[in-house]
Amino acid sequence: MRLATLASSLGLALFVSHAHAQDADAVARLRARVAAAPSDVSLQCQLSFALVGASQHEEALTIATRAAAAIPRPLTQPGHRLLGACLYNLGRAEEGLAHRREAATAYVRSLAVRDNPAVRDRLRALVPETPEHFEAAALVMFEGTEGASIYAIQDTAAVRANGQSLMFVSAQISYAGGYTGLAAFVVAQHEDIAIVARVDEWSQEDNGARMTLAEPRTLEASAGSLRAAFEVSASGGGACGRMDGFMDFEHHATVLVSFDGAQVRSRALVTRESDCGGHSSMSLQVEDGDVIVRRARGGALRLGTYPISELLR
Repeated sequence: MRLATLASSLGLALFVSHAHAQDADAVARLRARVAAAPSDVSLQCQLSFALVGASQHEEALTIATRAAAAIPRPLTQPGHRLLGACLYNLGRAEEGLAHRREAATAYVRSLAVRDNPAVRDRLRALVPETPEHFEAAALVMFEGTEGASIYAIQDTAAVRANGQSLMFVSAQISYAGGYTGLAAFVVAQHEDIAIVARVDEWSQEDNGARMTLAEPRTLEASAGSLRAAFEVSASGGGACGRMDGFMDFEHHATVLVSFDGAQVRSRALVTRESDCGGHSSMSLQVEDGDVIVRRARGGALRLGTYPISELLR
């Protein structure tokens, strides 16, 4: 080995060794402070960060999880900052353990209570498909099932009220059999809670198919719940197992969603659909707390008025 190379290697080794020693010192100091003040959640969050720096990810995860749960709710302004930092440390610990989905969830929860460019950049590095200004949509990329993976996010929309939000995301699904699906998801958030639910889905044979979302409408917004409706439009095509032609398909639906801070309920009402399964159509109107069906041909509902609360049961 050349002298210059040897000197460079020794310098790097000394730097890494010095950094590890500093991390170990920081952990030791914070352990002592936490032992002296075991109810100080801020110190616990600091300790979790130091443990991440020392690559002690399992313990960092345990301490950050416990500390985040101990921060009083409802959150005060300092509580928002502290919880955001603690959830970031939690995400770093999960990432250090190669838990990508859990890390992304922690970063999304952190951003929900405290906007921070470092957290945003960490999430985008972990999930490059993350759309700007719709960071919570990153969680949809982990919603694949066995034999089906989320291929791409296509569209986003959101409603927000009283500290709660419903983010709607459409995505393309790639199935193991070689065909394509389109799905709409909702990411519901309140403080650091983030719940992902699939609310509509349509499958066909066209790899270039798209699903778009119209601007959602808020139907009800109170301190305890948020209810909204949005329109889904999709187009594609397929041969329906035949060899003599490729037909144009379409799918349109009105999706109702409610969120009470802990649970998501939804109902997709197909208003027009044409694919290998046949044709159906339904003309409806959403008014106040009701859905009024004025015309139906092969749809899920008959003519009449339906309370939204009943449809969302």
